[in-house]
Amino acid sequence: MRFNYSTIIALLLGISSLIMLVHYYNIEKDFRQDYKSVSTHFNNLQKYQERLTYGVLQSTLFAYYNQDIIAKDRHNIKLDARHLSQHLLLKEKHYQPLKENINNLQSEITAYVEKIEHFLMINGGIKNSSVFLTTHESQVYHYFTSDSETTKIIHSIVNRFLQAKRLLDSDYLRQLSASVKKIKQGRYNKNQQDYIDKLLIHIDFLDETYPLYIKIFSEIINSPLRNKLETTQQKFNTLAEDDFIYLNTLAISLFILIFLSLLTISTLLFYMRRDNKKLMMLHDRLDFSLRHDALTGLLNRHSYDAFISQQQHPVLLLLNISKFKHINDFYGAENADIFLIKFSKKLVQRFAQSSTTCYRISGDEFAIVFTEKNQNKEDIKLIAQELDILLTGENYHIADINHTISINMAISNQKPLLETADMALKQLKLTPSINLLHYSEKYNIREKIHNNIEMTQILHSAINDNRIIHYYQPIIDLKTREIVKYEALVRLKLKDDSILPPIKFLPIIVDPENWTIG
Repeated sequence: MRFNYSTIIALLLGISSLIMLVHYYNIEKDFRQDYKSVSTHFNNLQKYQERLTYGVLQSTLFAYYNQDIIAKDRHNIKLDARHLSQHLLLKEKHYQPLKENINNLQSEITAYVEKIEHFLMINGGIKNSSVFLTTHESQVYHYFTSDSETTKIIHSIVNRFLQAKRLLDSDYLRQLSASVKKIKQGRYNKNQQDYIDKLLIHIDFLDETYPLYIKIFSEIINSPLRNKLETTQQKFNTLAEDDFIYLNTLAISLFILIFLSLLTISTLLFYMRRDNKKLMMLHDRLDFSLRHDALTGLLNRHSYDAFISQQQHPVLLLLNISKFKHINDFYGAENADIFLIKFSKKLVQRFAQSSTTCYRISGDEFAIVFTEKNQNKEDIKLIAQELDILLTGENYHIADINHTISINMAISNQKPLLETADMALKQLKLTPSINLLHYSEKYNIREKIHNNIEMTQILHSAINDNRIIHYYQPIIDLKTREIVKYEALVRLKLKDDSILPPIKFLPIIVDPENWTIG
């Protein structure tokens, strides 16, 4: 019953946690998107306000400033202000206290943009008049060659206007009235009068317009828009903090619910683990038996295949116990198993302190795999010689009899490692004077094996087709000249009717492992 109740509770808590998690995710995602959107509008408004103010300042300093930049920012600030006032988040009940601030901000932005437009219109006229005065001044010597006093006054008036424009200070224009009056009262010829009339038109325009120009410029530079933006955004952030607190509370509740779910599930898993402990132990034993040899405890051929396929530069040392079959036949399988266990322990002890791995490949074959790149041919050869001394230099107590053994060893670093090392072991049987051989293609082991297989197939085919031919060679008594007996010879007739001498196939025939009698 405990198991069933735990399952139901864990299921309910899990479903509740999932529903709450989805709900929290949707609320949190929507709110963060809305919050980010509103904050972006506030930041954009501040950015465009700063850029417009900077543009206005540059427009006063440079005669040919690009007005398109200001026009684009004017459009953008009005667009963001409209988007901000229409944002769905600000229409929610919680943000209604911000409504008045948003409306005031909208009005302030509209007034700010109108001032900029008015300023740009006046600034255009002032720039044109300033450029005209500068150009017109350069012609004063042409019209007033002998009138240095008038020339000096005109230079003074133009310089005053230019100085006032550079410094954005109308005080420079207050002392010009006397100079302008003197210019107006002078007597001139027709060309000089035309020059003076054109000059006075622009001077009067600048004198009348410049104070308004300075006033509007000052209002733009010192606009309260930035303060209102910061105040409104700060109030919005204060209101948004309540939503963040709600989300944090919801997150904590969700965490508690998930924690309870995990606690319940963990308890359920604990009981399930306890109930299935025997099954897990059986699984471990089966897994161990799959990867290890049941008799010696060494890793088996299956583990060897899995391990060797993952290595890049492995080297294999393959050991074979010479005439192990005699031990098995003479002392019995039980004593032979005891011997193999002792032999395996000695092998494992030799490599206990290294990363080298030992395997039992078959009944009397053991493999040692080296994976370190610095293990060269000579290093492994020295290890093999040490193993030979360790494993054969001591008596094995078998059935109360001390018994010595000999081993054959083959080293290979050419893939497939096991096959090439096994070829080298077979080669060792033909050279009993040595018990260690490093596989090399120079021994033509592959070719010999291929030839043996091919010859075995030829033999089987010849026997089945009755192509083993007997020859009888007479033996003659030299004194009597008579045949006293016959020497029986055997030959193999190939399918092409050619004759194969016995030296080619007799070695295959005399090896009993190649034939099954039945």
